[in-house]
Amino acid sequence: MGRSRLIAVALGAFLLGALTVCLVLLIRGGGGSETGNAAQPTPRQVAAPPAVMPAVKALPSAGQLAAAFAAAFGRPDSARIDGDDHSYRYRPERLIWMGERAVLISLGTNVEDFHAASGTMAVHYLAPEGTGFRVTGAWPEIGGGGTFGAAPHHVAVNRSLSPYPVISGEGGGTWQGYTCSWAYLIELGPDRPIESGPIPLSYTNAGAVLPETGRTMGGDLERTVEGRIGNIRRGRGFDVIFTGTERFIEHYDYRGNRFARNTPESRAVC
Repeated sequence: MGRSRLIAVALGAFLLGALTVCLVLLIRGGGGSETGNAAQPTPRQVAAPPAVMPAVKALPSAGQLAAAFAAAFGRPDSARIDGDDHSYRYRPERLIWMGERAVLISLGTNVEDFHAASGTMAVHYLAPEGTGFRVTGAWPEIGGGGTFGAAPHHVAVNRSLSPYPVISGEGGGTWQGYTCSWAYLIELGPDRPIESGPIPLSYTNAGAVLPETGRTMGGDLERTVEGRIGNIRRGRGFDVIFTGTERFIEHYDYRGNRFARNTPESRAVC
């Protein structure tokens, strides 16, 4: 083979190699759309639209409470309701939000303030509607208060007793020197409130003890006990733990969304 022929073969090989490299670079850079190797554009992320907050939730808490009471009773601050057997004067106590539902708790004082008259509690389930509410359920006489028409006191929300929030309110009274107190528990279920009680919390016969004998007319020594709810097992029950001149425990089981004492009689009843 002549020298000129060798040069031609070498030049051809060089050109073929260069062409091959160019083709590879072309495929990797711009021709990869058919092979699927090219980088795909990142799809634009679209944020979910924000949830619309009911207009009434933008009001301060006092404004929400007034709007809820107005929806339930037609007035923002107080209202008197006359029934067949009782007349109550209601005032707003608190508003509880449960998801998109609001629950209004109102306290009712019995207009007839004689000894045996008792106050009450009202529960209204509400749906937000604009800057106000719409009533979806009403229970105007649930739970109990004290004697002489007194509304429940020490009203609180407990979220550890059952799967749903529980409203507690206390009452009490004195009969011929014997004084007792009790609690009502109102579970705010999804369809309706469910009442448990009265649950005795305290007892004393001190007012009936005669100074000259140190005993009651029935011959009993002074006996005073105070109870508190403890040993709570959510959705199962709790104990009322009494201390004082005696120490004992009364147990309550959670059955059918109610709390029931596991003994027929309480040792703390007047």
